Amino acid sequence: MSLSKKQISSVVHLLNDTTQRLIDAVDNDATLTIQEISVMRNRLCKEICDINMDDILSVDKNARRLLLKRGSGAENNTYVGMSGEVTVDTDAKTLRVHDGTTAGGVQIARLSDLSEISSADYVVAWQNPTEQNNYTWYRKYKSGWVEQGGVIINKNNGQEHTIYLSVEMQDESYMYCDYFEGISAYITSSWQIKDNPNVLTRKTVNSFSRYCPDNAPIIRWRVSGVYKNQ
Repeated sequence: MSLSKKQISSVVHLLNDTTQRLIDAVDNDATLTIQEISVMRNRLCKEICDINMDDILSVDKNARRLLLKRGSGAENNTYVGMSGEVTVDTDAKTLRVHDGTTAGGVQIARLSDLSEISSADYVVAWQNPTEQNNYTWYRKYKSGWVEQGGVIINKNNGQEHTIYLSVEMQDESYMYCDYFEGISAYITSSWQIKDNPNVLTRKTVNSFSRYCPDNAPIIRWRVSGVYKNQ
């Protein structure tokens, strides 16, 4: 939007007049009334935008609407808009975003086009490992699946350690796996499923007990399965 010299002069005059009225009010320790403020605001807005500020703020009185450039799908397909320009596809009832070079621009997906999202699984709650929670973590999914894990510091070699789960499982059919850290150089370790009574000596929906061998000072464990709905 550009203003003529006459409009610029009027705006400057209004600003000077408004500033002086504010200064006078401060000097006289006076307060401008809401009506006085409204008059000054409307005069300034009217001079610049050719509409009173009160009319802009009033939904009932404001008859001005933003209308985007529009056309059929075929017309949009051949149109090369400026970079950042948005047009309306009246056939597909969607928008096109243009980059200045691509004919037709990029069509924006509608909510109905994203129906597959409702069937997708995603994380709804989680916990990061910290010293306060004994370095346990979990990820709960919308579907009811959960992954959780932590660390066993094996100070009593050859002994049994009991671990309490952060998230209660639905039943005892969950999968358990772990791997060793700090083991002897001639022993290699990776994530392995060790869901047998020689390893897990006790297994409940809230906890499990694991026999820890002498050569495993640190054991990182992980449990996955369906969690109990609260």
